[in-house]
Amino acid sequence: MLKFIKSSTKESEWLKNPKNEICFVGRSNVGKSSLINALFKTRVVKVGKTPGKTKLINFFEDERGNSVVDLPGYGYAKLSKEAQSEISDMIFEFLTKRVEIKKLFLLIDSRLGFTPIDQEFYDFLKEAPFEIIIVATKRDKLNQSQTYQIKKSLDELKVKYFLVSITKKEFLQDLVNNLFN
Repeated sequence: MLKFIKSSTKESEWLKNPKNEICFVGRSNVGKSSLINALFKTRVVKVGKTPGKTKLINFFEDERGNSVVDLPGYGYAKLSKEAQSEISDMIFEFLTKRVEIKKLFLLIDSRLGFTPIDQEFYDFLKEAPFEIIIVATKRDKLNQSQTYQIKKSLDELKVKYFLVSITKKEFLQDLVNNLFN
């Protein structure tokens, strides 16, 4: 079970002294909040029907005291440039200053692969002191050839990755097994 702890926009409001912290980040509408709900078998994380719903850093805690962080999506074009910049700055500040992060799950839309903004974000994170795991969502929307292509491109990155379907709840268990170990 996952419970909501708090939301924040700045460092002074971040959750203090989390036991174990994992974060979920990715472009808007890639399924971050839905994935967290699916992995923890809950509906506590608010999911919007339109992109850009999450605009704050949201902290949750599981029954063992582990911290789960749902970060806002980056790259949502319908926000003003100023709002996009504020969200990007908030994400970058969190990821560069937050020493408690153990793992970061970078979500990408498997239909689109690594977009230029995903690549830019990944390049920024490569030197981070925490493990980065790629989660390619919307696997159920791919045919066999597309699945092969996304796997091939992710293999080239030489990083741990998972291809999942949140709506069909497929291929999630391996990801669950990798959350806090």
